[in-house]
Amino acid sequence: MNRIGDDLLLDALKQREDYIHEAANAIDTKAGMVLAAAAFLAVQPAVLLVAPNVSKCTFLAQLVSCVALSVAVWFAHKVLSVQGYPSPGFSESWRDDTIADAPTGSKEEDVRATILWGLIEQAKQRIADGIALNDRKLNQLAWARRGTTTSLAINLCILIAILLTHLS
Repeated sequence: MNRIGDDLLLDALKQREDYIHEAANAIDTKAGMVLAAAAFLAVQPAVLLVAPNVSKCTFLAQLVSCVALSVAVWFAHKVLSVQGYPSPGFSESWRDDTIADAPTGSKEEDVRATILWGLIEQAKQRIADGIALNDRKLNQLAWARRGTTTSLAINLCILIAILLTHLS
């Protein structure tokens, strides 16, 4: 027999799963922004690394900037990986197996409750897996942002130094 509120619990779990997927989409969007920023920030180091008459300090700083961008891009690509997303484990065959495994003489409502509770347990597991995946992606996104921020800081310092050199 269905416990009171099982249907409501399943609906609430579905809403929680939807929220987790929306959060994953937002994380992926931010990773795309990091990639766009990295492409923009890579122009200055690329130009200054091949420019003649660049000081060793400027060359090394731009090399560090390139490494920081490489780290950022690597982590952003890891965030955008589609592996590991939890998918529903229920199917017609799962339902049929659950019905077949029911004790002989079980009431239909008891089998229905078993199927419903199985759906609830699977949803709980998908939610836990989705939260863990999003947490891992947020950590990777933080490293990607650190890389672009480092590169931006180096690029700005080099630009200010070049401007001050030309103004004096």
